[in-house]
Amino acid sequence: VRGDTEMVLMLLDAGADPNTEDNQEKSPIHLASEKGMIDVLKILLDAGADPNTEDNQEKFPIHLASEKGMIDVLKIL
Repeated sequence: VRGDTEMVLMLLDAGADPNTEDNQEKSPIHLASEKGMIDVLKILLDAGADPNTEDNQEKFPIHLASEKGMIDVLKIL
């Protein structure tokens, strides 16, 4: 994800699933929330990313944002 909105849009346009998970069961919305990537977060939500999914530590994106002090992310979620 890395905060590159153009790349995220390109991947989504090519059919990438916004809810795909890595080996820790984190989806792109988990990563965007944890890193404070507001623009990417908005794009993912608009594309149907589910903010109510848990990773392998049973944490939702809102938990990760809260732990990192990402207030702007919390307002969006």
